[in-house]
Amino acid sequence: MLDFEKVLLIRRAQLRRVLASHADAQPRTEGLGRLWSLEGHRRSLDVDPEPGEQRLAPWVASELAAVERALDRFHSGSYGLCVECRDLMPLTQLERRPWAEVCDECAQHTPPE
Repeated sequence: MLDFEKVLLIRRAQLRRVLASHADAQPRTEGLGRLWSLEGHRRSLDVDPEPGEQRLAPWVASELAAVERALDRFHSGSYGLCVECRDLMPLTQLERRPWAEVCDECAQHTPPE
């Protein structure tokens, strides 16, 4: 059986590194009072962004938040319970996605965010 807390802690560290490296790629310009980003520079040159560059940070931040919530549930003793129906989630689902919040059954009835 997986050590879900360990898996979640490792995933949190991975996601934090990705966010940090993404933030490092967007240096601040001193004295201008605004952020300079590679995306803004490309826009000013009329160059398309790299695939996924604009969506990377929000996706990573969203998954990181889900991992943090899963760790909170783990420490409060409610990890593995669906937040909608409060039933136990299948082990196979947690092995597939340890930060899952709802069981597959409830996920079919919950509109995506």
